[in-house]
Amino acid sequence: MKNKKRIFIISAIVIFIISLVIINNLNTHSSYFKISLSSKPTWESTYKVGDFDSLVFDIDTMDLKILASNDADIHLKIYDFLKNVQYKTDNRILEIGETKTHKCHACLLLNNYIELSLPTSYVKEVSIKNHKADINLATLRGKVNIENQEGEITLNDLIDLTITNDAGNIRGKNVIINKITTQSGHITLNKAGVLDDAQITSDSGNVTVDFASPVYVDYETTSGHVKINDSSLEDNKSIFIKTNSGNITIN
Repeated sequence: MKNKKRIFIISAIVIFIISLVIINNLNTHSSYFKISLSSKPTWESTYKVGDFDSLVFDIDTMDLKILASNDADIHLKIYDFLKNVQYKTDNRILEIGETKTHKCHACLLLNNYIELSLPTSYVKEVSIKNHKADINLATLRGKVNIENQEGEITLNDLIDLTITNDAGNIRGKNVIINKITTQSGHITLNKAGVLDDAQITSDSGNVTVDFASPVYVDYETTSGHVKINDSSLEDNKSIFIKTNSGNITIN
């Protein structure tokens, strides 16, 4: 009887570990797989818009949400059940980052995330360096620079976007493109706009863009189908799109 009980416990542990490894390797960052230890943030603070000139995030596995707020102040909430986040204001730059890489697969199942609420009057730069987390940004009125190693990026209502992406899909709506470079992952943008000399470069992944107004599209592809429904040299705005392996679809 004892042997059967021991075998059952060992089997349950092995199945649990294998499940964690599979979830991690599938790059599944969805909150459906994550456990919230509390509905309350482990740390929170309020800042005035003039307290700093830029925001810098350096995150490892903690998801990042930056959302618009009707409040005049900036509200930062950190759900850090591993006590792994550092934050400081230096030279009028608010820096928020994780202190170390998580060594255990189980850590990825904890719903650790950073939530920042910005008033629409905030027009300063936001810089994000991400290792393996999901990023969700909405209604930012300043420049946004993202260096993404691995993770899903969801964007809404941004006016100046630059992304360097190693692996992960990029989805957005009402986004004005400056430059997007991705090694692996699909790019899907709806109601997009462009700045001068805008570029999208994809090594492996489809590029699908629906522009809010007419844009001239210059393109180059090594391997992939191209479908451009509306593009004219007479359009005032232009963008260059290049793919090595992936389709280009422009509406």
